[in-house]
Amino acid sequence: MTAAATELAAVVRPAEASPARQIWRRARALPGFRLGLVLFLILVLASALYPALSGIDPTKMAIREKFLPPLLFGEGWSWAHPLGTD
Repeated sequence: MTAAATELAAVVRPAEASPARQIWRRARALPGFRLGLVLFLILVLASALYPALSGIDPTKMAIREKFLPPLLFGEGWSWAHPLGTD
């Protein structure tokens, strides 16, 4: 190796990871981040699949089920709507 090549090798450093990659690498090491990411992905997947799996038509009106109270509050509550209807 020539003297010029040795000097050039000493000056040129290997490319460092970008700040975004460094943040991602540090975040992945945290157990809380991994748990939060898994829960977030489950929620996104559930919200994307709910319309296909529920069998409930969101545009269909149910006049008889209007203003039902929440589960166990008052008469007329329904297991189909545990939080009630408005």
